[in-house]
Amino acid sequence: MLTYSTIAGGQPANTAAMTNHLLTQTLPREVADLARYYTRGMEWGSAEDRAVANLAEGVSKEQLSYSEAISELMLRHADRGANPDDEEARLSERLALALERRDFEAAYGPAVAEPRRDMHPLVSRGLRLDPDRGVRREEINALLAGRRADGEEIEGKRYASARQVTDRRTGEVKDLTPIGSVDFCLTPDKSVSVAWAFARPTEQASIYVAHRDAAAEALAVIEGRIGQARKGNGGRDGADPGHIAWIAFDHYTSRPTLWTSRQEDGRTVTESVAVQVAGDPDLHTHFTVPNAVFCENGRVGSLDLDRLDGLIKEAGALYQAHLAANLRRLGAEVVLDDRTGMARLAAIPDHVRDHFSKRTLGGEEAARAFAKTLGLDWDALPPERRTGLLKAGVQGMPAGLDVETRAKLKKDDVANFADWRRQAGELGWEYGGIEGPPREGPAATREERLAQAYEAALPWLERELDRRAVVSGADARTAATRGLIAAGIEETADVGRVTALFRSEGVRQYGEATALVWGRAGERGEVGITTALHASDEVEFIRLARSAAADRRGALGAGEIAAAAEHAGLTFEGEHGAAQRRAMHCLGEGGRFGVVVGAAGSGKTTLLQPLVAAWTGQGRAVHGVALAWRQADDLADAGIPRGNVRALSVFLEAAKADGIVLDRRSVVVVDELGLLGTRQGLELLRLQEARGFRLAMLGDDRQCQAIEAGPIVDLVRRALGPEAVPEILTTVRQRAEREREIAGHWREGRAAEALAMKREDGTAELVPGGTREAVERVAALVGERLRANAGDPAYTLTVSAPTNADAHRLGVAIREVRRGLGQIGEDQVRVGAADRDGNAYEMALAPGDRVRLFASTRAEGEGGSIGRNGSVLTVLSADAKGMLMRNASGREGRVAWSTLADRGTGRVRLAYGEVMTTHTAQGSTATEHIHALPAGTKAVTGFAAYASGTRHRRTSWLLVSAGAEHAEVVRRRPLNDVRPVAEADAWANAARNLGRQPRQEGALEFLARAGEVRRGAARALREGVRPAERRAEMGLPETTLGERLARNRRDRMAAPLVGRLAEAVRVQGSLVERLSRFGAEVTAAVRERFARLRSSAPDRGHEERSMSLDR
Repeated sequence: MLTYSTIAGGQPANTAAMTNHLLTQTLPREVADLARYYTRGMEWGSAEDRAVANLAEGVSKEQLSYSEAISELMLRHADRGANPDDEEARLSERLALALERRDFEAAYGPAVAEPRRDMHPLVSRGLRLDPDRGVRREEINALLAGRRADGEEIEGKRYASARQVTDRRTGEVKDLTPIGSVDFCLTPDKSVSVAWAFARPTEQASIYVAHRDAAAEALAVIEGRIGQARKGNGGRDGADPGHIAWIAFDHYTSRPTLWTSRQEDGRTVTESVAVQVAGDPDLHTHFTVPNAVFCENGRVGSLDLDRLDGLIKEAGALYQAHLAANLRRLGAEVVLDDRTGMARLAAIPDHVRDHFSKRTLGGEEAARAFAKTLGLDWDALPPERRTGLLKAGVQGMPAGLDVETRAKLKKDDVANFADWRRQAGELGWEYGGIEGPPREGPAATREERLAQAYEAALPWLERELDRRAVVSGADARTAATRGLIAAGIEETADVGRVTALFRSEGVRQYGEATALVWGRAGERGEVGITTALHASDEVEFIRLARSAAADRRGALGAGEIAAAAEHAGLTFEGEHGAAQRRAMHCLGEGGRFGVVVGAAGSGKTTLLQPLVAAWTGQGRAVHGVALAWRQADDLADAGIPRGNVRALSVFLEAAKADGIVLDRRSVVVVDELGLLGTRQGLELLRLQEARGFRLAMLGDDRQCQAIEAGPIVDLVRRALGPEAVPEILTTVRQRAEREREIAGHWREGRAAEALAMKREDGTAELVPGGTREAVERVAALVGERLRANAGDPAYTLTVSAPTNADAHRLGVAIREVRRGLGQIGEDQVRVGAADRDGNAYEMALAPGDRVRLFASTRAEGEGGSIGRNGSVLTVLSADAKGMLMRNASGREGRVAWSTLADRGTGRVRLAYGEVMTTHTAQGSTATEHIHALPAGTKAVTGFAAYASGTRHRRTSWLLVSAGAEHAEVVRRRPLNDVRPVAEADAWANAARNLGRQPRQEGALEFLARAGEVRRGAARALREGVRPAERRAEMGLPETTLGERLARNRRDRMAAPLVGRLAEAVRVQGSLVERLSRFGAEVTAAVRERFARLRSSAPDRGHEERSMSLDR
């Protein structure tokens, strides 16, 4: 894993606290001494560096004299072309510095700050930094502040001034602080840290060196990207490549922290407290880079930090790949973790790895375990005692503690090997080394290894391409590097060789093979990537949409629609009613494909009612479809028979199996269109073309976005023209004008204005403390609202949260509140359960509990389903074999646990139904709604804020964890920024996040603005034939890679795919001409390659070029 943070520049004294942190010694002295002994001979640097270190050790131990050491250095390392006296003076100075460093270490322990050993002389002179000795504390202060090691400003560098700006969109006041340095932190998978902690000294040193060598490879790539001095405003005139320095700080432990709250002068204060448990093994190295780039032409510039976008994931993956290779050289079995993408040691069991990940698992669990060691129940402690307990270890001991308890409280960050061994013993685990089973057979050739990496990388790139129509070059390189983690990397250039296979051999998307299409766009010409399949899907979507929209046969007449509206008692008055009427007539009187965009609460269901009635009156079968069952079920309110309402996947499967009669007299209504990806919309249009039914779609591109790739509403506008897609932008769901105004702010991304109004109204809260306190406050608010509205039978209250994990924690707390109100009885059974994301938990069940299903479920002895995916049912009773439930329509039935059990894990697929995720809640309506953000706003976009902030008729609450917002403010600031986080800072951070509306770009839109598209794609296919041609000419058999990929190309990349693309793009004007030429060239290139593979061809005499998909 690679993370980075900035350090503010200025006076060296301002970085002293950061220096203290980086110099924290986290290794016991005796272990450090062993590490120094066993890493001798493994040190990085030149032969001269190692000779100086070894001879200094000999002099310090009086094994040889100072003059003998100088003579040895002169004999072996003096520059024969230089003046002998100068060389003797140079080597004498190096030896003297090495001895000085050893004396310092003898008194104070080994240095923990290492300068870059291969530092370029330009950098060394410019920073006044000697790469051959450790860096002193005052020098670190200066370098972190962006100055020379002697504290003076760097000659030739322009220093920026601090200033303050206001974000016009969010209202956030930002302090633009000059950057003094950047801290990059590289951390291996926890299994590597655990192995390091339990290994014997020789193996421990080897693991450490494997980590540091891999880190050096990643830093070299980082230097190549950010080590450029920009020219012109923002680098518009290019950049001069240069050289950079860094200082390395090794750390070996980590400790969990917990955001909590306490009372101070009558105020509730949020603060972060370290949990006083023994730190976990956590090998990691900070590489702190001064903000200076030294160029060969004499220029001195600043780091080009704009190039960090995408680089962090890419360089982090490269570190993992080199680490995996280094560990395999030690005999270890290393695997690619499918979840994290990191290199994991197979020798460390998952339960051990997880146990020593207390910081990752969360401070709350660590605090609970810590309290248990003291004989205390963490959950039963009041907030003040929780905070006091955590702070006792660092702010003095409570009175009356015994010696053992006081010792438990005295935890620090130094590696506690004895305690780690104790914990391992409690787990019943004993470390046996990192060695894996011996490898059998010959090692893979380079071509075989790259083929394996290509295959392993395909799923990683496919995940990105399935989610977005356009990805970056960094995404492709990161996927390629993941493949090299699995297959092995020899040099960083292997990344380019794998991306070359992406280009020449194709990739996968939606499980299908397709070709990459790329181009350069933006001010810096960054590489953007899409696929032939994305482009052809979009073009086909446009063609089918236009064709269906132009077919007006069977359209409703204006009179039929008006009569149906009148019969339903709908008058559609005022400006909003006029917009609804226009949309209704457009859908009814238009062609066989029509789309309406409607804001949340705009009354889309209302405008559907007359249409459904009119279609039904003509004898047409009307079907309702939405991505999920919950939204689909709401279409029954528009008059669509419940038996005709289905989730999208179920509808498509039934249609393909002829389980549904669909013909020209059928109508299919699709709701929440914005949640569909291009491929899902295309499947509907293909089905519509084949069966001839009318397709009416409704949605909103400002609410939750599709999980799959493609901005489908934008694609509809592109196909039909914006004027043919009516919009209803006002809302009638909220009863009060002020609530409607707030909803409008959410829709337009004006989160600062929405939050300001809600804070005035008392419906937005920054809950002091962390996740726990936020969860407790949400549950308390639920209790308050239920009690306040207990006499209103029509009152409904819903709660939404970003994730299933959030929903579970909130559900546990809310059910206790409902139990206190007499709505839930005593627990009758506990079962091992898991949600749809695989989050596992123990689930208590009692009469009155509301539970959510994750699959269509039949009751015992009955036909039909009692519930389906997303259905919320009420538990009537439960026992060891199953439970009796009632669904929303009043039907009761008993369901066995075996019916709900996951086949792989045996866990019951079930969750509490108290809280919905934001995606699930979209489309629902309640009297009041609570949008709960117990983990803060970091992962929440403006689309989700709008969706969850508009579920209500009367009131909507927004509850945000103050601790989470404080933590993000701190992370976004320079590390040495010690200003306290004020409430205004936290609200500004929330406004920034909740105002984000990141727009997804379509493939055709990207290709229309990109350059170098046609030539690059065709050239890559032609160049890809060269290795096979050479082998054929030499009479060698094709490699496995050649055989397989040649067969794959014949099966998947020949003319049908390109023909479909070329035929479809004719609807796209000037872009069509470009893509048509591209299609012809691809077809010609593929055919040319097949012809050459069938016969010998002259060697072109050049190696296949490595296409890195670089910026």
